[in-house]
Amino acid sequence: GMDRHNLELLEQLKPDNAKAQTGLMMEYADDRGYSEVPDPYYGTQDDFRLMCELLDEATRNLVARLETRLEV
Repeated sequence: GMDRHNLELLEQLKPDNAKAQTGLMMEYADDRGYSEVPDPYYGTQDDFRLMCELLDEATRNLVARLETRLEV
């Protein structure tokens, strides 16, 4: 999820017997001081750039972690 509220909604949708794990996307980003993806909707272009940078980084790290799991 992008933020805690989004994560709560995902958890509510997850079936009781689901094996899938949920979490915050920023758990996969390097520590840049954000626990949630900042919402740039009412911000500037710089806010959108920051969001994209954070998500690019988190996505790369998540994919690397998944690839490591698949190699086992």
